[in-house]
Amino acid sequence: MGMTKQTNIGAYGLIENNGKVLLTIHKNGPYKGLLDLPGGNFLHGETARECVTREMEKESELNINELKLFDVLTDRISWNNNNILEDLHQICILFNIIADIKNLKDSNLKWFDLKNINYNDLTPIAIKALDNYKIVSPV
Repeated sequence: MGMTKQTNIGAYGLIENNGKVLLTIHKNGPYKGLLDLPGGNFLHGETARECVTREMEKESELNINELKLFDVLTDRISWNNNNILEDLHQICILFNIIADIKNLKDSNLKWFDLKNINYNDLTPIAIKALDNYKIVSPV
């Protein structure tokens, strides 16, 4: 049996506040249990800004003050998805978000100290995003 190919395109937010970054724990997929940036896949017809705003509002109560395109990242992984070998190509449109967050609705969403994050606990996209962020905005 051959390998299936899957492409996921999503918009994600990098929210940093006082040296801490907001991350979510993957619930399923090849990165189950790893920390990632909050966000998700596009709905049909959505712009990147609409997608990341919808996902942020779904996961937390916030007022977005600033939404800036930060980076576009990609990753590929081969994994066994319910006995089907899958080649997953992820395309991540990343926004730097400045927001007032009132409440985290999603229990998988938590603040992590940028200086103490264990990179073994992060998805490849989160590693690339945080490395690029630290270059632009040294913490």
